[in-house]
Amino acid sequence: MIPVLNKQRRTQSVNDGGVLCADCRQTFVLIGPEYCPQCGRHQQNHDICLDCIRWNKSGVPLVNHALFRYTDSMHDLMRRYKRYGDYVLVDALKSLIADQLKEVVASGRFDYFIPLPTDPLHVQSRGFDTITSIFDTLVPLTLVLTKESTEKPQSQKNRQERMQTKQTFVYCGSMPLSGRGLLLDDLYTTGRTFYHARDAIQLHNPNLQLESFSIIR
Repeated sequence: MIPVLNKQRRTQSVNDGGVLCADCRQTFVLIGPEYCPQCGRHQQNHDICLDCIRWNKSGVPLVNHALFRYTDSMHDLMRRYKRYGDYVLVDALKSLIADQLKEVVASGRFDYFIPLPTDPLHVQSRGFDTITSIFDTLVPLTLVLTKESTEKPQSQKNRQERMQTKQTFVYCGSMPLSGRGLLLDDLYTTGRTFYHARDAIQLHNPNLQLESFSIIR
C-alpha cells in the first residue's frame, strides 16, 4: 500500500501559513512516528491495533489516514468549532491540513473526495456543515451521501453506544462510481461512522475502492 500521507511530515512542525500563532501551533501534535497502519492511531509500535483487529473480524478492513492526535488543545478547538458553531475556526482547521491534501490531490491517487455529511438538524442549528466547510476549498468534493437525523450525536455517546449506532447514511448519487475514493471526516474515534459511510456507498458502487481520511485519530 502506498500511503496517502508523507510519513516524514508526521514528525515535522505544522506549516499553517500564519493563521495560527506559534504557541497555538505547537500544541497540535502530529501522529507518529509509530502508528497503526490501518487506522492511523498513535501507539508505541507499527502493529495493527486492537480496534482494527476487531473490525477485520467483521469484514473487509477500511484503511484510514490521519494527521493529528486528539490532544487537549485539539479537543478544545473541535468543541468550539462543532458544539458552539464558531465558524471562524474553519480557517485554522484548513490551514492544518492544506499542505497534505494538496499532495494527495496532486498524486492523482483518488478519483473522488467524499465528505461525510453532518446531521441536518446540526447544520440548521450551526448555520453551516462542519465537514464540507473544512474540505470544500482544499479538494474537489463529490457529494453522494445524506444523513438522517439522530436523537443523540456521536460526540455524546460512549464507545458501546457508538458501535451499536444504526446506519444513518443514505446514498444519493445519480451516476455509478468506479475507481478510488477517499472519505473525509474530522475525527476517527471507533471507526463506526466511516464504516457505515463506506457500506452505504459500496452498496450502490461495488467497483469503487474506498479509503478514509480524518484530521484527528
